[in-house]
Amino acid sequence: MNRNTIKIVRIKNGDTLICGLSVDTNSLHTLEFPMQISAVPILNKKGVQGVNIYLQDWLEYSKDTLFQIPQDVVMLVANPDDDMIEEYFDALERSELFRIQQDFENISKNYDIKNKLDNPQNLGYNKKSAEPYEEEEYDTEDETDDEDDMEIN
Repeated sequence: MNRNTIKIVRIKNGDTLICGLSVDTNSLHTLEFPMQISAVPILNKKGVQGVNIYLQDWLEYSKDTLFQIPQDVVMLVANPDDDMIEEYFDALERSELFRIQQDFENISKNYDIKNKLDNPQNLGYNKKSAEPYEEEEYDTEDETDDEDDMEIN
């Protein structure tokens, strides 16, 4: 994503987003990796001391990264400052790592990977050689004993 396409977008429902923004010819805006900006005031006895800014996925339960919205839903578009752009990229990275972690946890639940990793014998592979376990029969008698046991008529 190009830094020049990153914009702050205020939409009519009051959400303030930061995202990659492009304008389509058919009256739509395309939002790429939109994140909602939330500002929370820091209060002390004297009043507002400052503001904490939080970024979160705009649609938490969607894996989509591109959204098209009508142009008339957008109230304003602004350029973010450099610090906000850096915060945005950091938040995108954290969000992606969280998604990967969630996907891994879901996969591991389906395949019971934790149990298999805790108990390597459940994998069915020899940990030292990474070859499948095979039951081998070993002759406990000495070969010379076999010759002695044989009778010649």
